[in-house]
Amino acid sequence: MMNKKCYIIFSLIFFLSSCQENNHIVNIIEKVENYTVKFYNDDELLFVDTVHKGDSSCYPFEDPIKNDNEQYKYKFLKWVDKDGNDVDLSNIQNDISCYTYFSLIDKEYDVSFYSFDKLLCSETKKYGDILDFDYYKNYVSNYDNEFVSISFKGFTDGVDFFNNTFPSVTNNTKYMATYEYNYKEKYLLDKWDGKDISFTKGDGSENNPYIIEKAGNLSYLMNNCKNNNYYKNKFFLLTNDLDLNNIEWNGIGETNSSKGFSGTFLGNGHVIQNVNLNYRTRTGFFRSISSYGSVSNLIIEGVINGNESVDYVSLLCSINAGKIDNCTAIGNLNTNANYVSLIASYSTNEVINCKSYGYVKGKNALAGITSYVAKANQSKPFCNNINYANIETSNKIYLSNLSGVGGVIGLIGSNLIVDNCFNYGNVNAFYSDGGTGGIVGNGFPSTIKNSKNYGLIKANSSIGGIVGYARVGGMVNSSNNYGYIIGNYAIGGINGYNRYFLESCKNEGIIIGLKNSYWVGGIAGIQGGGTNGTIIKNCENDAYVIGTGSSKGGVGGIAGSSYNKVKILYSINCKQILGNLMFTGGIVGENRNGASVGRCKNYSSNKLIGINKSSSELIYYNN
Repeated sequence: MMNKKCYIIFSLIFFLSSCQENNHIVNIIEKVENYTVKFYNDDELLFVDTVHKGDSSCYPFEDPIKNDNEQYKYKFLKWVDKDGNDVDLSNIQNDISCYTYFSLIDKEYDVSFYSFDKLLCSETKKYGDILDFDYYKNYVSNYDNEFVSISFKGFTDGVDFFNNTFPSVTNNTKYMATYEYNYKEKYLLDKWDGKDISFTKGDGSENNPYIIEKAGNLSYLMNNCKNNNYYKNKFFLLTNDLDLNNIEWNGIGETNSSKGFSGTFLGNGHVIQNVNLNYRTRTGFFRSISSYGSVSNLIIEGVINGNESVDYVSLLCSINAGKIDNCTAIGNLNTNANYVSLIASYSTNEVINCKSYGYVKGKNALAGITSYVAKANQSKPFCNNINYANIETSNKIYLSNLSGVGGVIGLIGSNLIVDNCFNYGNVNAFYSDGGTGGIVGNGFPSTIKNSKNYGLIKANSSIGGIVGYARVGGMVNSSNNYGYIIGNYAIGGINGYNRYFLESCKNEGIIIGLKNSYWVGGIAGIQGGGTNGTIIKNCENDAYVIGTGSSKGGVGGIAGSSYNKVKILYSINCKQILGNLMFTGGIVGENRNGASVGRCKNYSSNKLIGINKSSSELIYYNN
């Protein structure tokens, strides 16, 4: 007798045989079917999954991403079919193509408003928001004193000017208030008629100075300060505001500083206005001041115009070997000269606590305060000077030992200390390669500290918010840039072409390298070193850096390019760096010739170093 298991098998075989005989097909065991599930991000195929019929499928990796644009951030939500309909991945019955579906999140940007160095307000706005001009205008105050009325004119983002409406918000933007300066016509006690009036009050001693109360007294000083009579140890006190009546003024002192004014001129806070200087080599209200001379507390207003190529042109003083303290120069200097400035063209001694307003144009070595500081005693720093004037070159400048365009100083010699100096004026030397900077254009080894630039600085190359072209042996520390820096190569927020040591400096101004730009950096455009190298230490970039980058040089948050034993230490980049991917880095765009990076932080999505050609070890860097 068959057991139960054998009986069942026999019965099944009999049943199948009978079905075949009757041409019936019965799929007792179904054939296994496979399907493909394809996952796409736009048109890019991300993953292909093969599953059995009825099984589920899923994308096995992290959610796909889509790059932000100016207007939106994208967040992955789900998978859909080509027509945007939901797909069921829990029970696969056929081949399926899935596509990413993202939600749109409005992108937000920071918009801030400044008046000089003061933050008026800062807000977060969505892409496309329209800013109410009148609302932000209410944050701005007008200024008025006995010399000048300063009235609000509009806002600038460093490139464009707005006096009624703003463009819609498309990026992080910093707006600076701009002002119109209206210099007052004061009631003047005396207008110059071109004639001299001898001194009638005082004996020239410190306790009883010669009194200058009429314009004729001033011209008497000018016409008698010569032929070995330079008033050494004599004192002069200005007691009234004076008007030189636009009559040509030849200048006090002779052309050589050894034959310059040697007395003490006390301006007493008074104004000498309508100064019309005789345009020639060594032009100035004071043509020269000797090492014995000093001028203080004087305000001078005037113009200089001339097309001839001459040297050493300044509103206040052409050649200074003495001391200029707490003086203000207000003027328009439209020239074709070399070494042009408002306070002193050429100085070998103290210039402190001075201010310059107006406009300066010339060929080479231009500045608001001093065009060429040749040398100085370190115990007497060049300090507390502020430039508000706009500076512009009249032609292309090539790099040399005597070139440079700066907001405060055009060209600086060795062993000088520049301390607590500020530039608010725009410096436009767009065809210049001679060194263009907010504080110093072209710098020999000196120390610059506690200084700030707020102006737009524009040139072809060697452009910096503090120093344009910085030579081996100098230092910049505790200095900041807030202005836009624009050019083609060697462009930096602090220094452009740099061989100075840089420490505790910060850049908050947007750095813009134009088409095919290279050596573009948030702190230094290109950082080189001498025999023993230089150091960038404890510096921070907090603004966008935009450049191209190429085999010629890179684009970086701290340095565009770094070479020759340079060390970049303890420095931070906080913003995105935009350029050719291969040559763009959050810290350095191009690293070569023994340069190294240590203990730096990069908060952008850029890799730390764009391209590394250095054999030196890159130590302790991280994101």
